[in-house]
Amino acid sequence: MLWKESDEVSLAGFSNNNIDVNVKMERGATVEGPCIMGDVNNVCSLDDKRGGHKYPQALIQGFNNALINGGLHDFNLEGYPFTWERGRGSDHWVEMCIDRAMSAKKRGISWMAWDHLAKSKFEGGLVRAEVVAIGVKEALSWLKNNPIVHAKLVKEAFLLFSDATSLIANKAKSTVYFGGISTTCKQRLTNILQMEEGSFPLKYLGVNLRPTEWRAADCGIIIDKMHKYMHTWASRNLSFTGRAQLVHSVLLGVRNYWMSLFVLPQKIMGAIDKCCRDFLWGSNGNRSKMHIPSWEKVCLPKNSGGLGFKEGKKWNISLMAKYIWAISSKQENLWVRWIDAIYL
Repeated sequence: MLWKESDEVSLAGFSNNNIDVNVKMERGATVEGPCIMGDVNNVCSLDDKRGGHKYPQALIQGFNNALINGGLHDFNLEGYPFTWERGRGSDHWVEMCIDRAMSAKKRGISWMAWDHLAKSKFEGGLVRAEVVAIGVKEALSWLKNNPIVHAKLVKEAFLLFSDATSLIANKAKSTVYFGGISTTCKQRLTNILQMEEGSFPLKYLGVNLRPTEWRAADCGIIIDKMHKYMHTWASRNLSFTGRAQLVHSVLLGVRNYWMSLFVLPQKIMGAIDKCCRDFLWGSNGNRSKMHIPSWEKVCLPKNSGGLGFKEGKKWNISLMAKYIWAISSKQENLWVRWIDAIYL
């Protein structure tokens, strides 16, 4: 074991299989929890072996389950990815990563509350333990670059929540979504979280969500809802004033709700404007009646001769700008604090 001269390490106990120590660092914080380093004679994924037969999936799954049940977090390996080999230079050359450094925190203490993290690095076949002081932002950044560790922490947080509230997640209705990671990493994460991989767009509270900009195909729900309202009103003998009020309060209300969530495609905004124009001036089947003033004039303020409707593109940008203002002014909202901690 190696540690900084400024840190204090005291022996708490030992056996033939482990050494238990307490580490007191410069700032007076004490780290508790086991640290396991060495040859574990097993792999966490198919990427941990090159050459020879594929490692049995049952053994990989069993080893990952053992790590999860033990609350162990595997530190990333730096440098050459394989630590064991056999048959170098032959057709039967096999390389594997079976040397690992893992640690576990004391259950019940939030890992994110620690001001100190222990990082382990493999250098030249030797394990060097280095204790570094790091803040919350650095911890979040480190987690972002270590998805396996992050997934284990998320699962442990759910288990702690379940223990405290007696609530259990329904895994049959739970899915996990990925972006920008390898297939092998996805497999390891689904094994850890024990959830199926979902596909985009996903629907949450009736809203289609995807990691990219909204596509025109995602917006069908908006047009369908507006057509449903217009079909209901078609049988009523409404005056021009009544139709104008319904456009303002209902049809544009539906549009504004979705505009407050996403930047709508230009094609969809054009289709929404056409629905509103057709209902306002009337239509015969697929043919619209003559529109006396242009839609741009209709969207002018009432004191300028318009009906006070909000022009789609400009209003969409204005609704999105309120989120930028919330972030720049650091409003006391949970999502603003999260954005500030992760990205700013």
